[in-house]
Amino acid sequence: MADGVPATRTAALNPLARVEEAIGLDRARVLKVNAWAASAPDLVDQPTVPRSC
Repeated sequence: MADGVPATRTAALNPLARVEEAIGLDRARVLKVNAWAASAPDLVDQPTVPRSC
């Protein structure tokens, strides 16, 4: 789980960086963000990873 939080943060920021590069964040509006966490079968706390970003 310790590796998942920084990886999730990077995955969330990368698309925002592309939008900022293309049109600037002042012209963009985020309507919805979905997050999925792929994990081992014994991990049952997947919602913790996206929420910790």
